[in-house]
Amino acid sequence: MDRKIRFLVLVAFSPQTEIIVEQGCNLAKRYNAEVNMLYVFDSSRTKGFFTKPEDKMKRNAEEQFLEYIELQRNKYAIEIEGVFIEGRVYETIIDVAKSIKASLIIMGTNGATGLKGQFIGSNTMRVIKRSPCAVLTIRGKEHRTGCENIVLPLDLTKETTQKVEQAVDFAKMFKSTIRAVSIVNTNDQEIIDKLTDQMKKVVACVTKSGVSCQAALVKTVKGEDSLPLAIISYAEKVKADVIMIMTQQETNPTEYFIGSRAQTTINRSNIPVLSFLPRKIESIDIL
Repeated sequence: MDRKIRFLVLVAFSPQTEIIVEQGCNLAKRYNAEVNMLYVFDSSRTKGFFTKPEDKMKRNAEEQFLEYIELQRNKYAIEIEGVFIEGRVYETIIDVAKSIKASLIIMGTNGATGLKGQFIGSNTMRVIKRSPCAVLTIRGKEHRTGCENIVLPLDLTKETTQKVEQAVDFAKMFKSTIRAVSIVNTNDQEIIDKLTDQMKKVVACVTKSGVSCQAALVKTVKGEDSLPLAIISYAEKVKADVIMIMTQQETNPTEYFIGSRAQTTINRSNIPVLSFLPRKIESIDIL
Protein backbone atom coordinates (compact mmCIF):
# COMPACT_ATOMS: atom_id res chain seq x y z
CA MET A 1 0.00 0.00 0.00
CA ASP A 2 1.20 3.48 -0.84
CA ARG A 3 -0.04 5.39 2.19
CA LYS A 4 2.14 5.82 5.27
CA ILE A 5 1.83 3.00 7.78
CA ARG A 6 0.89 4.29 11.24
CA PHE A 7 0.68 2.14 14.37
CA LEU A 8 -1.28 3.11 17.46
CA VAL A 9 0.27 1.17 20.34
CA LEU A 10 -1.58 1.03 23.67
CA VAL A 11 0.43 1.52 26.86
CA ALA A 12 -1.22 0.58 30.16
CA PHE A 13 1.69 -0.46 32.43
CA SER A 14 0.05 -3.87 32.69
CA PRO A 15 1.88 -7.23 32.41
CA GLN A 16 1.06 -7.23 28.68
CA THR A 17 2.47 -3.77 27.96
CA GLU A 18 6.06 -4.84 27.34
CA ILE A 19 5.19 -7.47 24.74
CA ILE A 20 2.71 -5.10 23.06
CA VAL A 21 5.30 -2.34 22.83
CA GLU A 22 8.03 -4.75 21.73
CA GLN A 23 5.84 -6.15 18.97
CA GLY A 24 4.74 -2.68 17.84
CA CYS A 25 8.24 -1.19 17.79
CA ASN A 26 9.82 -4.19 16.09
CA LEU A 27 7.12 -4.15 13.42
CA ALA A 28 7.59 -0.42 12.98
CA LYS A 29 11.35 -0.79 12.49
CA ARG A 30 10.87 -3.61 10.05
CA TYR A 31 8.24 -1.87 7.94
CA ASN A 32 9.25 1.78 8.39
CA ALA A 33 6.00 2.66 10.15
CA GLU A 34 5.22 5.63 12.37
CA VAL A 35 4.58 4.79 16.03
CA ASN A 36 2.08 6.60 18.23
CA MET A 37 1.98 5.31 21.80
CA LEU A 38 -1.20 6.11 23.70
CA TYR A 39 -1.93 6.11 27.41
CA VAL A 40 -5.51 6.80 28.43
CA PHE A 41 -5.99 8.07 31.98
CA ASP A 42 -9.45 7.00 33.07
CA SER A 43 -10.22 9.27 36.05
CA SER A 44 -13.54 7.53 36.67
CA ARG A 45 -11.56 4.67 38.19
CA THR A 46 -9.59 6.88 40.59
CA LYS A 47 -12.16 9.18 42.19
CA GLY A 48 -12.19 9.19 46.02
CA PHE A 49 -14.46 10.47 48.77
CA PHE A 50 -12.24 13.28 50.08
CA THR A 51 -9.99 15.47 47.93
CA LYS A 52 -9.16 14.84 44.29
CA PRO A 53 -6.56 12.10 44.33
CA GLU A 54 -7.01 11.69 40.59
CA ASP A 55 -5.15 14.99 40.01
CA LYS A 56 -1.97 13.71 41.65
CA MET A 57 -2.41 10.29 40.10
CA LYS A 58 -2.82 11.87 36.69
CA ARG A 59 0.39 13.90 37.09
CA ASN A 60 2.29 10.82 38.25
CA ALA A 61 0.91 8.71 35.42
CA GLU A 62 1.84 11.32 32.83
CA GLU A 63 5.38 11.66 34.19
CA GLN A 64 5.77 7.88 34.21
CA PHE A 65 4.44 7.67 30.68
CA LEU A 66 6.78 10.35 29.32
CA GLU A 67 9.76 8.65 30.95
CA TYR A 68 8.66 5.36 29.48
CA ILE A 69 8.35 6.84 25.98
CA GLU A 70 11.89 8.21 26.16
CA LEU A 71 13.20 4.80 27.26
CA GLN A 72 11.52 3.14 24.29
CA ARG A 73 12.93 5.72 21.86
CA ASN A 74 16.43 4.93 23.08
CA LYS A 75 15.83 1.18 23.20
CA TYR A 76 14.45 0.81 19.68
CA ALA A 77 16.16 3.82 18.06
CA ILE A 78 12.95 4.99 16.38
CA GLU A 79 10.77 8.08 16.53
CA ILE A 80 7.83 7.60 18.87
CA GLU A 81 5.02 10.07 19.39
CA GLY A 82 3.62 9.88 22.92
CA VAL A 83 -0.04 10.73 23.47
CA PHE A 84 -1.40 11.07 27.02
CA ILE A 85 -5.14 11.75 27.21
CA GLU A 86 -7.74 11.70 29.95
CA GLY A 87 -11.00 10.11 28.92
CA ARG A 88 -12.97 6.92 28.48
CA VAL A 89 -10.57 4.27 27.30
CA TYR A 90 -12.22 2.77 24.24
CA GLU A 91 -13.68 6.09 23.02
CA THR A 92 -10.29 7.78 23.26
CA ILE A 93 -8.56 4.95 21.41
CA ILE A 94 -11.08 5.20 18.57
CA ASP A 95 -10.83 9.01 18.40
CA VAL A 96 -7.02 8.98 18.30
CA ALA A 97 -6.95 6.19 15.69
CA LYS A 98 -9.23 8.26 13.47
CA SER A 99 -7.28 11.48 13.98
CA ILE A 100 -3.90 9.99 13.03
CA LYS A 101 -5.38 7.77 10.30
CA ALA A 102 -3.93 4.69 11.98
CA SER A 103 -3.23 1.65 9.83
CA LEU A 104 -3.23 -0.66 12.83
CA ILE A 105 -4.05 -0.61 16.54
CA ILE A 106 -1.93 -2.90 18.73
CA MET A 107 -3.31 -3.75 22.16
CA GLY A 108 -3.70 -6.56 24.68
CA THR A 109 -6.64 -8.92 24.93
CA ASN A 110 -7.28 -7.71 28.47
CA GLY A 111 -8.05 -4.16 27.37
CA ALA A 112 -6.15 -0.91 27.73
CA THR A 113 -6.67 -0.82 31.51
CA GLY A 114 -4.82 -4.05 32.17
CA LEU A 115 -7.85 -5.93 33.48
CA LYS A 116 -7.07 -9.49 34.52
CA GLY A 117 -8.99 -12.55 33.41
CA GLN A 118 -9.22 -15.28 30.84
CA PHE A 119 -11.62 -13.50 28.51
CA ILE A 120 -11.22 -10.53 26.23
CA GLY A 121 -11.59 -7.25 28.15
CA SER A 122 -14.57 -4.96 27.56
CA ASN A 123 -12.39 -2.11 26.27
CA THR A 124 -10.68 -4.40 23.78
CA MET A 125 -14.04 -5.74 22.64
CA ARG A 126 -15.42 -2.24 22.08
CA VAL A 127 -12.33 -1.11 20.20
CA ILE A 128 -12.53 -4.10 17.85
CA LYS A 129 -16.23 -3.41 17.22
CA ARG A 130 -15.78 0.30 16.45
CA SER A 131 -12.22 0.66 15.18
CA PRO A 132 -11.67 2.52 11.88
CA CYS A 133 -8.74 0.19 11.14
CA ALA A 134 -7.52 -3.34 11.84
CA VAL A 135 -6.81 -4.27 15.46
CA LEU A 136 -3.96 -6.59 16.46
CA THR A 137 -4.67 -8.17 19.85
CA ILE A 138 -1.89 -9.86 21.78
CA ARG A 139 -2.40 -12.49 24.47
CA GLY A 140 0.74 -14.60 24.62
CA LYS A 141 4.02 -13.68 26.26
CA GLU A 142 6.40 -14.44 23.38
CA HIS A 143 6.02 -13.68 19.68
CA ARG A 144 8.12 -13.78 16.56
CA THR A 145 8.97 -10.43 15.05
CA GLY A 146 7.22 -9.57 11.82
CA CYS A 147 4.09 -10.62 9.94
CA GLU A 148 5.60 -12.92 7.35
CA ASN A 149 3.14 -15.76 7.81
CA ILE A 150 -0.61 -14.99 7.92
CA VAL A 151 -3.24 -17.64 8.62
CA LEU A 152 -6.57 -16.78 7.00
CA PRO A 153 -9.51 -19.01 8.01
CA LEU A 154 -12.13 -19.31 5.23
CA ASP A 155 -15.54 -20.94 4.86
CA LEU A 156 -18.33 -20.99 2.31
CA THR A 157 -20.01 -17.77 3.47
CA LYS A 158 -20.37 -14.71 1.27
CA GLU A 159 -17.82 -12.83 3.41
CA THR A 160 -14.99 -14.96 1.99
CA THR A 161 -14.40 -12.50 -0.85
CA GLN A 162 -13.99 -9.64 1.63
CA LYS A 163 -11.66 -11.66 3.83
CA VAL A 164 -9.41 -12.47 0.89
CA GLU A 165 -9.13 -8.89 -0.37
CA GLN A 166 -8.44 -7.50 3.09
CA ALA A 167 -5.81 -10.19 3.65
CA VAL A 168 -4.17 -9.33 0.32
CA ASP A 169 -4.00 -5.65 1.33
CA PHE A 170 -2.40 -6.54 4.64
CA ALA A 171 -0.03 -9.06 3.06
CA LYS A 172 1.16 -6.44 0.55
CA MET A 173 1.76 -3.98 3.38
CA PHE A 174 3.92 -6.44 5.31
CA LYS A 175 5.21 -8.58 2.41
CA SER A 176 3.56 -11.64 3.92
CA THR A 177 2.60 -15.12 2.79
CA ILE A 178 -1.09 -15.99 3.17
CA ARG A 179 -1.96 -19.47 4.43
CA ALA A 180 -5.65 -19.93 3.71
CA VAL A 181 -7.25 -22.68 5.77
CA SER A 182 -10.72 -24.22 5.86
CA ILE A 183 -11.72 -26.34 8.81
CA VAL A 184 -13.83 -29.38 7.89
CA ASN A 185 -16.03 -30.98 10.57
CA THR A 186 -18.28 -32.97 8.25
CA ASN A 187 -18.07 -36.04 6.04
CA ASP A 188 -20.40 -34.48 3.47
CA GLN A 189 -18.38 -34.90 0.28
CA GLU A 190 -20.31 -32.15 -1.50
CA ILE A 191 -19.25 -29.61 1.11
CA ILE A 192 -15.67 -30.88 1.06
CA ASP A 193 -15.60 -30.61 -2.74
CA LYS A 194 -16.94 -27.04 -2.59
CA LEU A 195 -14.30 -26.05 -0.05
CA THR A 196 -11.56 -27.68 -2.11
CA ASP A 197 -12.69 -25.86 -5.23
CA GLN A 198 -12.92 -22.58 -3.37
CA MET A 199 -9.42 -22.90 -1.95
CA LYS A 200 -8.01 -23.49 -5.42
CA LYS A 201 -9.70 -20.28 -6.60
CA VAL A 202 -8.41 -18.37 -3.59
CA VAL A 203 -4.81 -19.47 -4.22
CA ALA A 204 -5.08 -18.52 -7.89
CA CYS A 205 -6.63 -15.14 -7.08
CA VAL A 206 -4.15 -14.22 -4.34
CA THR A 207 -1.16 -15.38 -6.38
CA LYS A 208 -2.36 -13.30 -9.32
CA SER A 209 -2.33 -10.23 -7.05
CA GLY A 210 1.37 -10.76 -6.40
CA VAL A 211 1.07 -12.30 -2.92
CA SER A 212 2.38 -15.75 -2.07
CA CYS A 213 -0.43 -18.09 -1.00
CA GLN A 214 -0.81 -21.64 0.24
CA ALA A 215 -4.02 -23.47 1.17
CA ALA A 216 -5.04 -26.35 3.40
CA LEU A 217 -8.16 -28.26 4.48
CA VAL A 218 -8.01 -29.40 8.10
CA LYS A 219 -10.41 -31.98 9.50
CA THR A 220 -11.70 -31.71 13.06
CA VAL A 221 -14.46 -33.13 15.22
CA LYS A 222 -17.75 -31.34 15.79
CA GLY A 223 -18.09 -29.14 18.84
CA GLU A 224 -18.64 -25.54 19.91
CA ASP A 225 -14.93 -24.73 20.13
CA SER A 226 -13.58 -27.27 17.66
CA LEU A 227 -13.26 -24.87 14.71
CA PRO A 228 -11.37 -22.04 16.44
CA LEU A 229 -9.16 -24.51 18.31
CA ALA A 230 -8.38 -26.28 15.03
CA ILE A 231 -7.44 -22.90 13.49
CA ILE A 232 -5.15 -22.13 16.41
CA SER A 233 -3.57 -25.58 16.21
CA TYR A 234 -2.93 -25.16 12.48
CA ALA A 235 -1.49 -21.68 13.02
CA GLU A 236 0.89 -23.04 15.64
CA LYS A 237 1.90 -25.89 13.34
CA VAL A 238 2.85 -23.56 10.46
CA LYS A 239 4.46 -21.06 12.87
CA ALA A 240 2.11 -18.25 11.93
CA ASP A 241 2.84 -14.70 12.97
CA VAL A 242 -0.81 -13.66 12.96
CA ILE A 243 -4.32 -15.09 12.55
CA MET A 244 -6.73 -12.87 10.61
CA ILE A 245 -10.44 -12.79 11.42
CA MET A 246 -13.27 -10.50 10.36
CA THR A 247 -15.87 -8.92 12.63
CA GLN A 248 -19.50 -9.17 11.58
CA GLN A 249 -21.84 -6.30 10.82
CA GLU A 250 -25.03 -5.76 12.80
CA THR A 251 -28.19 -4.09 11.50
CA ASN A 252 -26.75 -0.70 12.40
CA PRO A 253 -24.02 -0.15 9.75
CA THR A 254 -21.76 1.56 12.32
CA GLU A 255 -21.82 -1.34 14.77
CA TYR A 256 -20.02 -4.68 14.61
CA PHE A 257 -20.07 -7.76 16.81
CA ILE A 258 -17.55 -10.49 17.47
CA GLY A 259 -18.94 -13.99 16.95
CA SER A 260 -18.36 -16.74 19.48
CA ARG A 261 -15.79 -18.47 17.27
CA ALA A 262 -13.84 -15.26 16.80
CA GLN A 263 -13.96 -14.56 20.53
CA THR A 264 -12.66 -18.06 21.27
CA THR A 265 -9.83 -17.52 18.78
CA ILE A 266 -8.86 -14.22 20.42
CA ASN A 267 -9.20 -15.59 23.95
CA ARG A 268 -7.28 -18.83 23.40
CA SER A 269 -4.63 -17.98 20.80
CA ASN A 270 -1.09 -17.25 21.92
CA ILE A 271 -0.50 -16.06 18.35
CA PRO A 272 -1.56 -12.43 17.76
CA VAL A 273 -5.01 -12.10 16.20
CA LEU A 274 -5.78 -9.41 13.63
CA SER A 275 -9.44 -8.34 13.56
CA PHE A 276 -10.66 -6.25 10.65
CA LEU A 277 -13.98 -4.84 9.50
CA PRO A 278 -16.13 -5.98 6.61
CA ARG A 279 -16.47 -3.58 3.72
CA LYS A 280 -18.37 -3.46 0.47
CA ILE A 281 -16.16 -4.65 -2.39
CA GLU A 282 -16.73 -5.84 -5.91
CA SER A 283 -13.24 -6.13 -7.32
CA ILE A 284 -12.43 -9.77 -6.59
CA ASP A 285 -14.69 -12.66 -7.52
CA ILE A 286 -13.91 -15.79 -5.54
CA LEU A 287 -17.17 -17.65 -5.04
